[in-house]
Amino acid sequence: MKNNAFILMVFTLVVGNLTSSFAQETFPNYQVGIQTSFPIGGLSAKANITETHSAQAVVGIFGPVSSYFGRYLYNFDNNESNWGLSYRPYLYSQAGYYVYDLGSTYNVDIDKETNFGFGFGGGIEWHMKEYFNNLKFNLEVGYNKVDFEYYKFKTIAIGVGMHYQFNL
Repeated sequence: MKNNAFILMVFTLVVGNLTSSFAQETFPNYQVGIQTSFPIGGLSAKANITETHSAQAVVGIFGPVSSYFGRYLYNFDNNESNWGLSYRPYLYSQAGYYVYDLGSTYNVDIDKETNFGFGFGGGIEWHMKEYFNNLKFNLEVGYNKVDFEYYKFKTIAIGVGMHYQFNL
């Protein structure tokens, strides 16, 4: 009887360690999806290099301003709620190339404007481990600025995103 209890205890420890190691994220991992920062948004690719550091590229094809920018994200510790919700706050900084086609928007004879822009902010990424372990959502608030000649694009941006994570 003592041998069976000992074997059951060892089996439980081994299986518990195996399942917990499968549940942990491996780094680097990659995500693809959609990221918006109102009024612009587009396709996104993200690389979580370590648990703390991430890089993101966004091609903004939705909205009045086309954008091509990169981001650095500083991720804080991953937390879990009682409902199986895993969440992680983060800070970001971004820089990129922006294009505004004033002529097509207002039907005037002005060429496209292009300029360098930047931004920074913070947000939170979350997912439901039980149902959507690889589907991640985020909500963020930040500041974006681009100085076009005819359009001064300075805004407090509210953003949302949805990404699918690949563990390669």
